[in-house]
Amino acid sequence: MVGKKKTRRRGFSLLELMLVLAIMGILMAVVAYNVMGQGEKAKVSATKTTLRMVQNCLNQYNLENSCFPATLQQLIVARILDNKPIQDGWKNDLMYNPNGASKDQPYDLFSAGPDKVIGTEDDISVWMMDGPAPVPTH
Repeated sequence: MVGKKKTRRRGFSLLELMLVLAIMGILMAVVAYNVMGQGEKAKVSATKTTLRMVQNCLNQYNLENSCFPATLQQLIVARILDNKPIQDGWKNDLMYNPNGASKDQPYDLFSAGPDKVIGTEDDISVWMMDGPAPVPTH
């Protein structure tokens, strides 16, 4: 009788499959964590861009009218700004006060930030978003 070759199917063991699934799970968690963090950074960046754009529009209004508008809506009426909601990255209206703190900061323009509460550390002010405000010289 001729010797029969025993063919044995080689597959993955349960331990190997579990190890591969565990590695994939860890990689997915790392990627998800990094992607989620980028969303908040993008909202902050979008808010700063919007603040700069509105600041430029306020300066243009001031050049044309020798004063700053009482409300941001006046920028739309004057056709300096498009008729779109003037909002931050979290879809909240920007805060504007035409009575600023000083001659160097003639108005207040800011976002309440991700917590949507005015006066907290995450607020983004047009005067403070690129570092501390300059100290006025007298």
